[in-house]
Amino acid sequence: GYVLSYQRCCRNYTIRNIEDPLSAGATYTVEISDAALAGCNSSPELGPYPPIYLCGDYPVDFDLRAKDAEGDSLVYRLCTPYLGANTTIPRPDPPSGPPYDLVRFIVPSQLDDLIGGTPALAMDPSSGRLTGYTTPEVAQYLVAYCVEEYRDGELLSVSRRDFQVNVRLCL
Repeated sequence: GYVLSYQRCCRNYTIRNIEDPLSAGATYTVEISDAALAGCNSSPELGPYPPIYLCGDYPVDFDLRAKDAEGDSLVYRLCTPYLGANTTIPRPDPPSGPPYDLVRFIVPSQLDDLIGGTPALAMDPSSGRLTGYTTPEVAQYLVAYCVEEYRDGELLSVSRRDFQVNVRLCL
């Protein structure tokens, strides 16, 4: 199969839930299996990004559902983002190849509590809905999710997307 990737440097230094955000560039990928290539499969089209900011201590309910032209089964999950480019080479061309290192969260089990709200963020594996509550603190956080595409129980592709969540006070 193939891994398609795009890499950039750098993340905002104010992101609170990862180590050394200025050195933690991003790698965006889609992994395409041999089975997907043999069947001329199209990867799912990811849905829109969430809003650019969230209100502190408010509920989160995002529809991150992807569309699949062939009607394949899609499974959603929160995942850890990949590290990417750095300040020395901010936009590598071509990008480096896999395996990619993972972003290091401040708290090692951060996927259980990405933005500090209660209840924590959770992704429905079948609908792609991201729900939970935001932290009451004004801050920026990194969140990522993966979409796995299956046909007849066989994994065809994995798409990975990360985004920054900006929490602010809303009056």
